[in-house]
Amino acid sequence: MGLLSKTLSLADSNKIPFKQFTKKYNISLCAVFSKFDNDFVITDSTGFDGISIISSISSSDFWNGTIKNKNEWQHYNSNEEMLPFFQLFSFNQKDKITGISIRYFENKIFMACSTEKVNFTASEALTKDLLNLSFENNAQLNIEQFNRGKDVTIYKYKFDFSTALNFHIQKSLRKTEYTEIIFETIAKELLNFLEKSFPSPHIVSRTTKNSINIIYCNSSNVPFELLKAHLVKECYALLDDESKFISFTLEGTANSYKELIDFLQAE
Repeated sequence: MGLLSKTLSLADSNKIPFKQFTKKYNISLCAVFSKFDNDFVITDSTGFDGISIISSISSSDFWNGTIKNKNEWQHYNSNEEMLPFFQLFSFNQKDKITGISIRYFENKIFMACSTEKVNFTASEALTKDLLNLSFENNAQLNIEQFNRGKDVTIYKYKFDFSTALNFHIQKSLRKTEYTEIIFETIAKELLNFLEKSFPSPHIVSRTTKNSINIIYCNSSNVPFELLKAHLVKECYALLDDESKFISFTLEGTANSYKELIDFLQAE
């Protein structure tokens, strides 16, 4: 996996998954910058759009010159204080930010942003969990508890983002050596988006590098074209105009438990 083979954890024991951490503390906009050579790049995030993730590539000199006290929380609340960090965000994203909190570790930087809707607070419990974050993909599909219910049709959808994401990255990325890392970070944001769009009893599973499979329990006969148009429109916030290149296809229906397993674990 090239640069992705580097370790992506802040500690070696008592780990808490990154997704679980953000949900536990209701963090809607945050990112982890990981160090590669002399640069920092976002490798995990919640709520960041594609341009912000691409813009996250920043030098160690920038962070060392901006963050005065490492291993301590730094909070920036005025536009003047936040100004040096605005280069790391898209125009749309930075307009929503009302505060920035940063914790600088040796090879990691955690950034959380407050917005008008959600205010970030660095509690003692949060800080303790932050020191033990895990970024490995250990998600377990909760298929055993799946209950299709009555008069429900189980549809199989494939969400392919390869073309959209490649075009989006190529349009803005200058340091092409980070293409793989940026691709993976935005792909995880897309997975987050789909998991929120298709909550239980629907099931979402990333099956390949470029695609996500979805089990959709439809009891209200939502038209496929309407669902597709809605998803592409919502993805605009993440991928801008390149969202139109997303491929969302109907792969048939599932009539057995085995079909569910096969589809969600396809490679």
